[in-house]
Parts: sequence; structure tokens; C-alpha cells
Amino acid sequence: MTRFSRLLLLLALGVSIAFLGYHRLALTDLIFGKGDAYHYFTPLWAARDAALRAGQLPLWTQDLFMGAPLLADSQLGTFYPPNWLTVWLPAWTALKVSVYIHVAWAAIGAFLLARRALSVGLLPAVIAAGVFALGGVVGAHAEQINQLQGIAWMPWAFLSFPRPASGSRLSAFPFALAAVLALIALSGHTQTLFITGIGLGIYALTPAVGTALPARGAASPSRRFIAFVRPRLAALVLLAVASVLALVLAAVQILPTLELTGLSNRQGGFSALAAMAFSWPPNLAARGLLPSLDGQVFGEYVAYLGVIGLALALWGVFYGGARRWPWLILALAGLVLAFGLYNPFYWLLAELPGFNFFRVPARFLGLFALAGAVLAALGAESLIARPVALPRRGLVAVIAVIAALALLALWRSPSAALEVDGDARPTLPTLLLWAAAALLFVNAVLLRAHIPRRALAVFLAVITLGELAIAATNMPHRDLVDPMAATDPRLSSYMLSAAGEQSVLAGPRRVLSISLAYFDTYDHVNLLDRYARLGMTERAGKAGLTAAKLKELLAPNFPLLYGNPSADGFGGGLLPTVYYSAFTSLFLPDGTPRTLDGRLRELLARPECFGACVPDRRWLDLMGVETLILDKTYDRFYDDIQFDLGLSLTLDRTHMAGVPQNVTADQAHLLASSADLTLTVNGRDASIIDSRPVDDDLTLLRFDLGGAERIMSLELGGKSVTVRALTLVDSRTGAFTMIPLGAWQKALSSDIKLYQSSRALPAAFVPRAVTVLPDNWNGSEAALVAMRDPGFDPAAQVILHGAPDSLASASFSDAVTAVVARTASRMEYAVTVEPGADAVLLFSDAYFPGWVAEIDGQPVPLYRADVMFRAVVVPPGSHSLIVEYRPPWLQPLLAFGLAVWVIFGLLWLAAARFSKHKEG
Repeated sequence: MTRFSRLLLLLALGVSIAFLGYHRLALTDLIFGKGDAYHYFTPLWAARDAALRAGQLPLWTQDLFMGAPLLADSQLGTFYPPNWLTVWLPAWTALKVSVYIHVAWAAIGAFLLARRALSVGLLPAVIAAGVFALGGVVGAHAEQINQLQGIAWMPWAFLSFPRPASGSRLSAFPFALAAVLALIALSGHTQTLFITGIGLGIYALTPAVGTALPARGAASPSRRFIAFVRPRLAALVLLAVASVLALVLAAVQILPTLELTGLSNRQGGFSALAAMAFSWPPNLAARGLLPSLDGQVFGEYVAYLGVIGLALALWGVFYGGARRWPWLILALAGLVLAFGLYNPFYWLLAELPGFNFFRVPARFLGLFALAGAVLAALGAESLIARPVALPRRGLVAVIAVIAALALLALWRSPSAALEVDGDARPTLPTLLLWAAAALLFVNAVLLRAHIPRRALAVFLAVITLGELAIAATNMPHRDLVDPMAATDPRLSSYMLSAAGEQSVLAGPRRVLSISLAYFDTYDHVNLLDRYARLGMTERAGKAGLTAAKLKELLAPNFPLLYGNPSADGFGGGLLPTVYYSAFTSLFLPDGTPRTLDGRLRELLARPECFGACVPDRRWLDLMGVETLILDKTYDRFYDDIQFDLGLSLTLDRTHMAGVPQNVTADQAHLLASSADLTLTVNGRDASIIDSRPVDDDLTLLRFDLGGAERIMSLELGGKSVTVRALTLVDSRTGAFTMIPLGAWQKALSSDIKLYQSSRALPAAFVPRAVTVLPDNWNGSEAALVAMRDPGFDPAAQVILHGAPDSLASASFSDAVTAVVARTASRMEYAVTVEPGADAVLLFSDAYFPGWVAEIDGQPVPLYRADVMFRAVVVPPGSHSLIVEYRPPWLQPLLAFGLAVWVIFGLLWLAAARFSKHKEG
């Protein structure tokens, strides 16, 4: 058979195995509609691919976190070559294709690992491929594409490891291993790279296959010690060399990521407790080690090999011979490390560099999954070869382990239910699946002497892959949703997009949504009907409804997909920066920890604020927030009149409320903290006709307006009184109109309430008072103290970090600014400063290293301002000002990356030719 034919057969094997569990991805146009795949990766991939299609790198986005460095976020996988294959596809389709490709790649890698590293037969290697690619670890991470990509390369890393302890020649320099590790790094899930490295280190130290120590009488203790240590030390050295080389190959992504890491909330690593978050809970271990047809266990805790796959792996442990030891040790290490918090040893590891940079110890289950697949191949080969005369003891042990796991899975604890979507306790269909699979395995063992070996091998492969294919029907990747979940924006996005087209050069006018998404969509009945006609699962239907709500809220990362800039977002790894987390602490409720992942939407949706703790208007104006999106779950009805409690107003002076045109009313109903307030309508004082306490410690006030008339002006007065809602009522007809408080105008009332305002500060404005503080952590904390003062006015005052002290005592002029051109990463302004003094120009965009400023073509300092924004000092006169994201490492790093890969490829080719020549 030619090499090309073998390659085609390998590809066919991988594609076929992937099809068994993932055919729904291939045969339907349904898409991922929940979890990270939907609300995190789909928008990120859309932004990345749009830039690449335009021949650009996705350097920066203005749509999340008031600006963020996209390229530095390794989770985009910008430099991961397989991602370039799908750049012309819609992001939601590209994700499906990438999942399928990588599942097939995982299967091929596990097949070759079993064939080459263990020299097992063809069908046992197929079993290894199926157990790994269709098993729980790969399947549960299909919604986390960068993690799946890294896991798919894991068997290739072990396959590429020229372990001297196993008899490999030391001259076999690990070029392939370095390339594989570099690709894992470029895929964007650094933790998978770390776990793979830990696994390879354990593998290097395990007993060698096919080697033995000198007999006691044949060598001195020192020689025996050297004979034991030398091959393992050589293996570790080779691993270290390959790892360093991999880091060099992936430097084009690693170095920008390190820059972001230094300014992220992960700088310095997690505390021990934080690093052990999402440890594998013992009460869910049995549930995660066995497949399910009912409840979906939280994906990080799923690691099943299938009942038959697990039985074969245990058979390999009992009868796999010397070849079992590296994989048995690796499987046990994966299980022990996955327990994390529940493993006393991990408390020590969590303090060490590397371990303290990552959460979710449960991800070490990836090592168990790979080692278990290899052990299953060994078990299948042992069964087929029939070397065991009396297998009853081993059979009893295998069935005992599986029965024990089943009994443990049946035990339901209160905490287990929280981690299972659906039935926490296995139901009858799942129990029948376990029983049928165990019975098939028992029959295979007991009848193996009466079945031809080839037929037995085929039977084992069919029942193993068949069970895994059945189990895959309950995995999250089967719960695909209507493509409209991504392709069809909701009303809020359409409205904001239409408004944004009117002021393209003005800069991003941002939106902030505050909601827990507990509301129902107005069209949820029609949506469910459509989902049923599309053949979506019940879980997928729920996901589709949630998707509709998230789109209406433009959360968390849909601004990237629909082009509506947001004040927050969701950073699953390194974003947002510490500057963002520090600044946004200004308007989080007291006692609320600073946001680590950027999601203000949930943090501000608190019951004590009636579902929306709307930030101080000063900060919304500074951030350029012109739109608020709230839901209606806390709206109230009293006497058949609706009250909008989304916005509140604390009176310390007279306040003019904005009234929509053509509103006619003869009464005004208010919800307030007390009755000590006045109401003036159309210049006349209104009189209170009713006052009574209602729910939530509020007072319901009814004012008589002196007859029905068109409302032209409405003025509230009081001292230290909080008004929660104001509704104008026409008592003749029962019609009412809810009036937004705080100078907001309601632009949309559907599933959600969309408020808009024109009070936000311009994208570039000129404060006149300057304070200078250090450009460090202490400077940021001091700035927060100053900004919390109620008298701090961000429109008139600015805090510059790291600026010369002389600026603190200088006087500043006003300036006129006009936007000449603007993109996400480059702004050009025409600035005219009054004679006599400089002007400080403050931009309501996020600061990050790499942003530079030029005035009339000459570089000038760009300062961090008000904790997280940018500012530049402009001299008197008329000037051209350019502010651009131009990191100094970009061009040199791209050239270095290209050169390194070219040199690496040439050296690899030369080494391969030299090795072939030497063998000849």
C-alpha cells in the first residue's frame, strides 16, 4: 500500500469515527446556540475572521470593555493555521467545521498512538481512536473550541515524544513534538498546553517498555541507579528542549499574550483557592465516568470512556503486560490531579508557578481520557490474543468496578443536582444502557475462545463505538439550535445600528445592559413552534430562547457580531484589564467584588435595586454610554397602572422630567421612598389625592393635575427623596404613560426597555482641571478614592497617571476638536487650542500599551487617565492629532515568527534526510 493510500485511509477513519458521534453537525444547518461556543466564541471568531478577510490582523476592538486588544487574547487563535481554513465561512459555521475536523484529528492521533507506540493490532487501535474521540472529555468540550483543538493534539504530542527510556535513539531530536506543542499554544488554550506538558513529564518518568535494569548481582548499586536515572533524565531534557523550541515557534502569539497577562486580573496568578475552582467533585465522579442518556453533567466533570471502553481499559490494566504501566500511571495521575481541592497534595501544587495560573483542575481528566483510550486498546488486544487461561477473576473485578460506579452514580447529593442539567440521578434508559453494555462485554469475554479472532476484534470495535455513538446523543454538541440564533439580530440591535449610522465619526456610543435574562420573549411561542419543526431537542429549544434574550440584551459579546459597542463584555481568559476592573468598581454596589470577567450585566442586576443598579450618571457619561437596556421583571402594577422601576432619581434639588410628546393626563402616580416631594405640571403645582405604603418599602402617591390636558413640562422637587417610578394617567380612559427618570428617553419597549440619552460626553473632550498620580497600582487606587468624591466631575476634571508633576499646577485652555477619520485602531483629529496654554484632550476609550499619539507628525506622550482612559496634552494652535494602536513589537514579531518557522522547517527536513541517510 502506498503512503498516499495509507493517508487516505487514515483520513477516512477519522472522518468516519467523527461522523458516528457528530453527524448532526455535518448533516444539518443547525448551529451551536449555548455556552461559550455561542455567546463567546461565535462573536470573537466573527470579528477575527472579518479582519483576516480584509487582509488585516484583529489588533483591537472598540466593541467590548470600552476597547480591548483582540490579537493579544490567545483564545482567538489568530495564528493557529487550521483556523485559517474556515476564515471565509460564517463564524457559526466555521465553529462546526472546526469541531468536526478536530474530533477526526483526535481519532487519527489516538489510532496512530496505539499502533506505533504500543504496536497493537488494527482494530484495537480503532477502539482507542473511538474511545478517545467519542469519549466524554472530547465531547463535553466541543462547545469550547480552543480547548477542543488543544485536546485533539494531545495524542499527537505523546506520539511525537521520542522517549529514550523506551529505546528510542537519542539522535531523534523532537522536532515533531516541538511543532505539536507550538500548535497547542497557538490554538489558544494555554492550560491544555500546560496539562499536556505535565502528562509528558509523567510519561517520561514512568517505567520503560521493553527495557530492564541490570540484575542485582550483575551491577553495583551506583550503576543500577545510573541505569535507572539516565534514560529518564534524557527524556526530560528532550522534553525541555522541545518545550523551549515550541515557545519560540509560538512567540508570535505568546509575547502579546504575556503583555496582556501583565495587565489582566490574572497577573501574578490565582490564590490557591481560586486555582482550585471547578475541581472534580467526588460525588459526581461516578456520574462523569459513565455515559448518560438523561441529565447532562457539567462539561468539565465528564470523562466517560463508555462502559465497554472502561471495561476494556480495566482489562488492559489487568492483562496489558509491561506496556500498561506508563498509561496506567498517566491515567491515575489525571484522576488524582483532577480532584484538585479534594486532593490534599493539590493544595501544595496550587501554590506553584504554572498551577497557580489556571483554574479548573478537572481539566486534568484529559490525561485520563487519553491514557484510558490506550489502555482500552491494550485490553482489546489482550482479549483477542486470548493469553489468559482463566479470566474469571479479572472479569469479576471489571464488573465489580463498573457496578460500584453505577451504585455511586445512583446516590444523589444536594450538590450534585446543581451540576447536572436534568436528572441528577440516572434514569431507567441510562441504567439499561449500562446493563446492556456490561452484558455485551461479559459475553465477549466468556465466548472469546469460541469466536474467531478477527470476528471478535470486529465485535469489540462495533459494540465499543456503538455504545459511544448512542451516548453522544445526550452530549451538548447534539443540542444545536436554529441558525437564526446568530444570523438574525433582535429589535434592540436594529435600532442601535440605525442610530449609529448617523454618527460614524463621532466615536462609539456605547450600550450597557443590566439584566439576568429571566424575562420571556414576546415571540417565544412562535420560536418554540419553529424549533419543533426544525427537530431541535428540548434542551436546544431552551437554549434558543436564551439566545433570543441575550441578543435582545446585546450580551455578553454580541456587540462584536452586530457592531454595537458595549461598555462591558465577557472575557473568558485574560480580558478585561485590571484598569477596567478597577474603574468599574466605582459603580458596583458596596461589598461587590470587582469584576474579573467583565460582565457588569449580572453584577448590576440586583434585587435591592429592583433589578437594575444603574451606575452614577457621571460614569455613564464618561464611558460614552448613550443606551441602557433593562428588562421588565421588576415592573409593578398597582390599581391596574404599570410602574417602571428600572430607573430611580434621588432628589436634592428640582428636577425636570422628560415627557414624550402628545401625552395627555389628569393624574400622576409616583412610587417614592416618602411623600415629602412636590410635583409641578405645566407650571402649576399638583395636589396629592392619595398616599399609601405598598410593597418594597415604597409609598404610592397619586397627584391630581387639575384636569386632563397635554403635558408639556413636569418638575419634581424634594430633599433626599428617592423617586422609583412616575406614571402619567388619564383617568377617563385608564390609559397611562410611564415616564423615564434621570433625563433618559424610552426608545423601545418590547421584551426589554431600551433607554437613550444625549448627555454622554463626546468621544474626545477637554477637561480643565488636572491631577497627577503615579502610573502604578497605588496611583490607580488613589484615583478611585478621589473619583468617589461626589464633587468629582469627570467633564471638568481629569487624573493623569505618570504625567510630569508640573502639569498638576499648570493652567489649561479650552479646545475645539473635530474628527477627521476614525477606525477601531486609528483616530485622526483636527484640534484647535486657544492661545496661552496647553489643552488636555481626554478620550473615552480604554488605555493599553501600544497606543501612541502624534501631533503634526511628531510623537507625544499618551497618558493613562481616570484609571482606564487615554489622554494627550495638545499645545496652543491648530494641529493634526493622530492616536493609533501601533504596538512596537508587531512588525518585528511577525518577521521573527515567519523566520523561525522557515528555519525550523529547514532544520527538520535536514534532520529527517540525515536520519534516513544514516539508516540507509
